[in-house]
Amino acid sequence: MAEAYLHGDVICEAEIKQEIQSCFVSLNNKKTDIIVLGCTHYPFLLNHFRKNAPWPVDWLDSAEGVANRIKKILQESGCLNKNNSQNENACFDRAYFTGTEIPKTTQRVLQAFGLSPVAEPLK
Repeated sequence: MAEAYLHGDVICEAEIKQEIQSCFVSLNNKKTDIIVLGCTHYPFLLNHFRKNAPWPVDWLDSAEGVANRIKKILQESGCLNKNNSQNENACFDRAYFTGTEIPKTTQRVLQAFGLSPVAEPLK
């Protein structure tokens, strides 16, 4: 659904509600109060999740942890020069893809976030 949403498809609210239903548990007068978004695409659907949640919860976005891991991998591979913050900032203004083509809808979303898509297969 997240991929379809990124490509401009209309989201079925009933399907969203059905998908997130199992995350909401009420047991012994306690209810789910935090849900971790375990996919980098889920934040794009966050407003739909909130709209269809049976009660308010905190939604924990895992993007920062994913970004930190990617940064470490890029540093270890030599992509990032640890002593050059200008190089580091330039690197994080880009979105790298392992293929040669980036769909137009993906390009628009990335550019809205100030990112430049780069289609250069990583070696």
